[in-house]
Amino acid sequence: MPRDLCSPTLLSPLTDSLFALLPLFLASSSAFVAALTCEVLGAAELQSMEASEMLASDACIANGLARALENGSQQVAEGACNAIMDLRASSIGMEHLAGSAILPSIL
Repeated sequence: MPRDLCSPTLLSPLTDSLFALLPLFLASSSAFVAALTCEVLGAAELQSMEASEMLASDACIANGLARALENGSQQVAEGACNAIMDLRASSIGMEHLAGSAILPSIL
């Protein structure tokens, strides 16, 4: 029997191995990979509070999103901006962004 694509196990928070790769994917020279990573980040942030907290507290991801804003690709910059806005949706995300080096990049 095929697994339901919306099952809780498939939508569970990011695995540690994927989480560790996200900063590398954000820094990819491929605009497609970097933009898709921004989309994954935004979706994970909105999917669970645990994932949002984990992503909000990771400096490598925050720095990666800041660099993605300056990537030169409009698709990547839009994806990074959307991911940052999704991160900001939680109180913990907003708290971490307020004291982060990413804030001047957004402004």
